[in-house]
Amino acid sequence: MIVLPAIGAIVAAVTPIVEAALIAAGIGAVVGGAACGIGGVASGIHEHGALNQEIAEKSAHRAAECAVEGAVIGGATGAIGIVVAPVVAPAITVVDDVARPVIQVLDDASKPVVSAVDDALRPTVHSVDDAARPAIQVVDDAAQSTRSATKAVFKANALPWNNALNSFRASIYKRLPIAKVGADDGYVYVMRDIVSGNSKIGRTINPAQRLKGVQSKVGHKQVNFTCIIHSHDFKKLEKLMHNTFASQRLPNTGAGTEWFDLSSDLVAKACSY
Repeated sequence: MIVLPAIGAIVAAVTPIVEAALIAAGIGAVVGGAACGIGGVASGIHEHGALNQEIAEKSAHRAAECAVEGAVIGGATGAIGIVVAPVVAPAITVVDDVARPVIQVLDDASKPVVSAVDDALRPTVHSVDDAARPAIQVVDDAAQSTRSATKAVFKANALPWNNALNSFRASIYKRLPIAKVGADDGYVYVMRDIVSGNSKIGRTINPAQRLKGVQSKVGHKQVNFTCIIHSHDFKKLEKLMHNTFASQRLPNTGAGTEWFDLSSDLVAKACSY
């Protein structure tokens, strides 16, 4: 009667040890078997990639042995680990408690040194920074000049193409598609009144209809498109062009405020947008 409780107590005590040993043994078996199996198969490959069957078979048998060895080693390690852990943990805590004040003292002692080094280096760092700043500024200015020059070149090359395209649209204005009402997509145009010599800058979604309306308003048909510019934000473009040629804007004499006194050069500039 006394033996059974004693056995039960022993089993209960060693259960965590057995559990740890079994888990570690399983891991050891998998790792050991896989390592030997893969290593053996790899060693059976000849220089030309052919697999030596005899070596591969021996490796397979060896993998089983490695699994057993891994299980034994893993089980022993797991059991020892769970037994030793409660003993080692307090020791680690003690070492940590002892080391903490020492680390704090070293940290406190190093702070003035670090601060002194930082104070000593700061003027040098600032001097280097001050010395480098003009050079950096020169490089930045050079890069900005390069960007500006590149933009100018592209713009200069684009002007003739834009002018030709916009003039071409003016010649086929009746065939241009009508833009949707309320959309940002539309046309900005330059018209010329042959009678007065003045130019009109405006916007429309229907060039053919707009030309008829302007001719009716001025009282004759000697008004034609000089160029038509397609834009995805034609209201913004019209405002930009009005501001660009604000000094050439003519007073309203009944024909509206979109008429300008533009020289041939300014007309070419307006048509190059």
